[in-house]
Amino acid sequence: MSRLPDIANPHRQAYPSDMSDRAWVVLRRLIPEPKGFGHPRMVNLREI
Repeated sequence: MSRLPDIANPHRQAYPSDMSDRAWVVLRRLIPEPKGFGHPRMVNLREI
């Protein structure tokens, strides 16, 4: 998993349960944006 939010890991193995690009477009709208305080996000939320 990448430690930076928008950088893909080229060595990551794909799994049958991985979310499709189309499903991610719908789901990412439901995830709140960071509020600007606290620790910055260190993982790609799609990978969780």
